[in-house]
Amino acid sequence: MCGFAGCLALAPATFPPTQGWDQAATALASRGPDAQGFYHSGPLALVHRRLSIIDLTPEAGQPMTDAEGRFTIAYNGEIINFRSLRTELQKRGITFRTRSDTEVLLELWKSEGPACLLRLNGFFAFAVWDAQRQELFLARDRLGIKPLFYGQKDRLFCFGSELKALIPFWGKPQLNSLALAPYFMLTYVPAPLTMCQDINKLPPGHWIRVTPKGPDQPVSYWSPLAPNRKNANQSYQESVSQLKELLIDVVNDWLVADVPVGIFLSGGIDSAVICLAAAARHLKIQTFSVAFSDEPYYDETPFALMVAEKAKTQHHVLPVRIAELREALPAVLDYLDEPFADSSALAVSLLSQRVRQHVSVALSGDGGDELFGGYQKHRAEAWVVRQPWIRKISFLLPLLRMFPKGRGGAFVNKVRQAVRILEGASMEPCVRYLTWASFGESKVMNTLLDSTTFQKGWDRLKNELCDLLRWNDSLEATLLADLLLVLPNDMLTKTDRMSMMHSLEVRPPFLDNKVVELALSLPTSFKVGVGYSKKILRDAFRDQLPASIYSRGKRGFEVPLRKWFLEDLEHLIIKEYLSDDLLDTQGIFNKEAIRFILRKLQSSDYGDSPWWLWSIVVFQHWYKKYVL
Repeated sequence: MCGFAGCLALAPATFPPTQGWDQAATALASRGPDAQGFYHSGPLALVHRRLSIIDLTPEAGQPMTDAEGRFTIAYNGEIINFRSLRTELQKRGITFRTRSDTEVLLELWKSEGPACLLRLNGFFAFAVWDAQRQELFLARDRLGIKPLFYGQKDRLFCFGSELKALIPFWGKPQLNSLALAPYFMLTYVPAPLTMCQDINKLPPGHWIRVTPKGPDQPVSYWSPLAPNRKNANQSYQESVSQLKELLIDVVNDWLVADVPVGIFLSGGIDSAVICLAAAARHLKIQTFSVAFSDEPYYDETPFALMVAEKAKTQHHVLPVRIAELREALPAVLDYLDEPFADSSALAVSLLSQRVRQHVSVALSGDGGDELFGGYQKHRAEAWVVRQPWIRKISFLLPLLRMFPKGRGGAFVNKVRQAVRILEGASMEPCVRYLTWASFGESKVMNTLLDSTTFQKGWDRLKNELCDLLRWNDSLEATLLADLLLVLPNDMLTKTDRMSMMHSLEVRPPFLDNKVVELALSLPTSFKVGVGYSKKILRDAFRDQLPASIYSRGKRGFEVPLRKWFLEDLEHLIIKEYLSDDLLDTQGIFNKEAIRFILRKLQSSDYGDSPWWLWSIVVFQHWYKKYVL
């Protein structure tokens, strides 16, 4: 696990810049605290920061150049199947100088070019420079576990693991207005957009080639939308057995490392399955859970302990106070180089910080919800599709809208969910999906931003998503949309940024190629229905899961934003981020819409106003640091 950045001077320029490399290396420091490397040849320069996981020797450092001096690689990630690939390459007569997966990846690229991407199982973003042909190749893993940013300014093409590593060569970026509406509706900026004009994210499952003339268009090498994946002949029980055996093998593979490895154990289904699958092959496993002692509702320690005892792990309970999340807020905001308003990132940051004190690598349950149908909107879609009477009770909406709605309590949250389900039931499936995937309300965000700016950005995303998927099977499309939109841009981004902030490598075994392909082949009825979610995943380990966890519903973590805002509204929010001077300078927000959000925040029917305000605060912090 590492971080890298580079610049390629395009013809007629001849050299990359000589300034800015120290700043780029510093920006990537937490991604790679163990070593730093630099490469400069002709029009290309590369800097690399290393977190040593596989082959800890200096010889395995990067950038790595092959023995002939033609190809050089900078790489972030882990190739889980590198040992079998290494053996295959050795049989072809290739000699290796290190035990690293980096050298295996470099030699495989030399042998097979872009076709090698379909041979790789793991997570990665990498750059390969061909000094002979003066060509640069960039690639990102299938599902976007690792990030890769790129952009061209004048005759300079820059790329890197984090957007902030490009800034030393870019100067102050310009705001990308197309990203505003998606961000404020979804709380993140979906690829290929970034909040910076002319800087893009390489989409998951894509590669791009850059010649002296400039970059070509990105090329897709893998997509979850490939046809003919469904297996209509396999029974449910056969699929249950296959999934269990596969997960045990896969988790065993994903534990490979030359440093200590642990497992996040939250008390939910996903992490429990990862832990039990690991325990099937390993006797000494370290597991970690967070104990919110001052907020019993969020403390899942008892459930985590049940699984740890069942799996006989070396379990660590990491005590965290809710106040510590608030104390971590400035550091998290300052680390983010693009607005990202999933507030649970605060908890992931603290968890990563605590776990890093024990291990360098941790397995997570990321991907389980998207692959096997674990979100509330999946069950809601099943209700709408399989229970047509839902549409017939829409007359209850006026009554339900009279009740307070919010996320801060069981009753107000149920009312909020009921209103969203009934409102969505009458919508077209694609519009319903985006409505349920959004934290914002279009009528509020349309007034917060300039109407033209909002509609242009939001319609662009809506049209792309609606055209991409076949919405006649709306439950299948909903699961695929989460795999394309939510997983890479929210969940994996959150885990990557917050773990790398503390130099911790986090691996998601559910996103192993074989698990993903199996999950995509299963009918939705095996995964989610009116009264259940992740059915096949639960049943695969039913004989080992404690009964209370097998039947346990998903519980998200909610940061007490409203309480924090009300306590510090005058100083932290209004003076720091919502002053008239700042708003006038920006010319982005409608002041009356902001005043509406502040009034709603202080009312009993506060709804989603804390999350709207949080999105604004995160954006303002980023804007003041990078744009102003």
